[in-house]
Amino acid sequence: MKRLFRIFFAILIIVGAVSLVEFLYFGLLGSKSNPHHAADTIFILNGASERIKKGYELAKESNADFVIISPADDSMIKDYEKQYEPLKAKYILENKARTTFENAYFVSKIISANRFRSVTFVTSDYHMPRSYLLLKLMLMGKGVTVQRLAAKSPYLAGSAWPRSEKALKVTYNEMVKVWGSLGELLVYVIRRQLPERNPKDVPFFRAIRSWVLFGV
Repeated sequence: MKRLFRIFFAILIIVGAVSLVEFLYFGLLGSKSNPHHAADTIFILNGASERIKKGYELAKESNADFVIISPADDSMIKDYEKQYEPLKAKYILENKARTTFENAYFVSKIISANRFRSVTFVTSDYHMPRSYLLLKLMLMGKGVTVQRLAAKSPYLAGSAWPRSEKALKVTYNEMVKVWGSLGELLVYVIRRQLPERNPKDVPFFRAIRSWVLFGV
């Protein structure tokens, strides 16, 4: 009985320590941006209006030559250009990604194919820790410098730490989703291919998500 208690206690300590480190990582990285110089390309991770707006502002300020948007198609670009005016940069659109991991996967392929050596990555503040980690993992060993530009979201509003109940829930959700994304990465490493079915549509994973994530 004592042995089981010790094992259980050790597991609790490990889980607590990992959760604390992860929370600190999210807080220290979430709203932080570090674009010090013009990059070869800008990568906008689509999914929220503040990301597109921030990315377009950066592209105009830096006179970027290339802008990668994932996921996106020509009809979306027409809408964006009506809102934010056309860019001089050449668009590189990615429209296959179904998850954040797949965004990182497909965009890393685009970066390598075009021999870009630096990229400024734009996404929402709350989403930056998870998506930045995945992009860095997919570009590991390729000598690509990744700069971050976090767009203020309605949740964190540029703050490093969650200051409301909704912000705390969104941060918690992202912390949980990190493990799902890393699971996708592990499956890819083992199988060397992406699943035919969208992981979000698998009943088992949908049930898990509904059980462990807050509805925000």
